[in-house]
Amino acid sequence: MNMRCSVCGKKGIAKSINLVLEENFKNKEVRTLYMGLRKEKQGHKQEPMFLKGENGELITDEDKIIKRWKEYFEKLLNREMESEYLQDGEDEEEPQPRNENIIEPPSLEEIREIVNNLKNNKSTGGDEITAEIQPGVSEEINSRITAGNRCIGALNAVLKNKGISRKLKMRIYKTVIRPIVIFGSEVWTLRKEEVQRIEIWERKVLRKIFGGNIQDGRWERRTNREIYDLFKEPNIIGIVRAQRIRWIGHVVRMKDHRIPKMVLIHEIGGGKRLGRPRQRWKKAVEDDIRKLNIGNWKEKAKDRKEWKKIVDQAMGQLGS
Repeated sequence: MNMRCSVCGKKGIAKSINLVLEENFKNKEVRTLYMGLRKEKQGHKQEPMFLKGENGELITDEDKIIKRWKEYFEKLLNREMESEYLQDGEDEEEPQPRNENIIEPPSLEEIREIVNNLKNNKSTGGDEITAEIQPGVSEEINSRITAGNRCIGALNAVLKNKGISRKLKMRIYKTVIRPIVIFGSEVWTLRKEEVQRIEIWERKVLRKIFGGNIQDGRWERRTNREIYDLFKEPNIIGIVRAQRIRWIGHVVRMKDHRIPKMVLIHEIGGGKRLGRPRQRWKKAVEDDIRKLNIGNWKEKAKDRKEWKKIVDQAMGQLGS
């Protein structure tokens, strides 16, 4: 009975929180709305209600708990440290001779063997990180999707609540959940497999928001076309490609001595590797700009307002 009352109480609290979120959204109280969403993401955190005193007694009063913590840290931080130095008159130990030649430097043959065992025969750089250890775009995308899924899990009660309007749920997706996934996407190259993975993730979230389709009393899963017809917004890939175009325009407007500008305008030297060349970021963005039929894009990028229109155009046209 008590467990049932506890469950009912939790449901009542969740319902009241969701009603407050919906009310804040309708009244355009944006700050209060996002503060409520942040608390919902963090979940319930039980406050400490008691503390053990210095003599083992139980303290339950809030003011006494604060006072006890203050006394504890004052005693901890102001404790006299024991001297690490020898007192006058004490015998000092004679320093032991150090053998500087215990570890011999590696031989040339050993260095060659280590480098040959590395992927692509590349040695480490100044940061001592090998090429195969550095995370690629695929690992970055997986990391962002995982972070987005954690956010969805924290807001699951809000997204599945039928008492909250779809309009508010879409606002939450576009301003809270999606930015987590596309953070840093300006520098993504995007292979075909990665595009599919990101789109599948977005459709999963949209299906959670829009729910299923009821036909003749039966629940049916919405098709991809139905999902995007209800969404009526640029899909996540269009947003990512538009952000890349926005960033390359920003780099073009930089001074020539800035590092991003130098990386953009200089070509990578050296011979070509065997096999199909990897997709490069600059070429991927230029291909997107070409699809928009934008001529002499570097000159147009210097006009901030004109480039903003091109970025907005890219959101709608470059979604896969």
